[in-house]
Amino acid sequence: MMTETPEKSSLDLSARIVQLIFFGLTGAFLLLTLYGIKELSIPIIIAFLLTLLLNPLVDFLEGLDCPRILATLIVFLLFILFLYSILSLVVPLIQLQVQEIVAAWPDIQKKANVLFGRFNENAKSSLPAFVKLERLRMDTLTTLMETTAKNQTQSVKDNLGIIISDLVITPIITFIFLLQGEEIYQRIIRMVPNRYFEMSLSVAYKVKSQITGYLRGLAVQLLINVGLFSFGFMVIGLNYGFTLGVVAGSLNFIPYIGPVIGIIPALAVAVQQGGNTTVFVLIVFGLAHLFDNVFTQPVILARSAELHPLIAILALITCERLFGVVGMIIAIPLAGILLVTIEVMYNSLKSFRII
Repeated sequence: MMTETPEKSSLDLSARIVQLIFFGLTGAFLLLTLYGIKELSIPIIIAFLLTLLLNPLVDFLEGLDCPRILATLIVFLLFILFLYSILSLVVPLIQLQVQEIVAAWPDIQKKANVLFGRFNENAKSSLPAFVKLERLRMDTLTTLMETTAKNQTQSVKDNLGIIISDLVITPIITFIFLLQGEEIYQRIIRMVPNRYFEMSLSVAYKVKSQITGYLRGLAVQLLINVGLFSFGFMVIGLNYGFTLGVVAGSLNFIPYIGPVIGIIPALAVAVQQGGNTTVFVLIVFGLAHLFDNVFTQPVILARSAELHPLIAILALITCERLFGVVGMIIAIPLAGILLVTIEVMYNSLKSFRII
């Protein structure tokens, strides 16, 4: 029987030491990377979504023999210019109208309380005696809104450093993704075993298409809703119609509670304005919401997300219970991504006879 030589034992020991060093360094690198990803999760997600929106234009310019870095710079600067133009045109108008609303708020609150008083009396006389309702008053809603605003303001102050760093880091990460995103993607794909290479490519392609399609559909829905509400409110002569339309249209994409929250400021101003304005506001709200339910959501969002309505409802309920309002916003794209991934993996694993 051959015995192991000291030289062989020495080599085995050194090999194990090298293995330990390698795994230790790899673990430290992964820990460092994962911690950084956790701390920068929001900027990374925003940068990733912006990259999906802007990357087709960068690829188009690169296809015209424009260097990648120059194409990225052009698209990036055009996007910043677009944002600046929108903000410089819209923000001053909204700010002016918000100041006017704040100045007129005492009168709005007074007239709204009169209307709510009539509603309370009618409800009390119409409902059975054993049904007890809290008296609805505008100052109660105002106090609730003020408390919410103060809490949000305090939260912003407490996290001001994080917010500023995120605002600085997000454009940098977006630029890196636009410039080197394809190279990073290919490096990750090369790490996939050959047996699952085709499946991984298919999953990545379909998930990317799913997210891009949903983002485009959401942007179109937002523009349509803002346009419908703003145009409708201005046509009926509602004071501050543009600003109130932007608020109602922007909040309308939040399922269930968004439309209700968005219409409250318009109704309050309509009550203060008097006449038949309140009825006209409700008509505009009904028509815009009907158009959104009949056309925008089923035709634009449903096609982009490729989800059955029942699955969409179940996803909304589940994510709302787990993550609140944010969960309601991400429910549909998240469910779509999971379904696409499951479908592609099932077909591929079945073809390999793994399942």
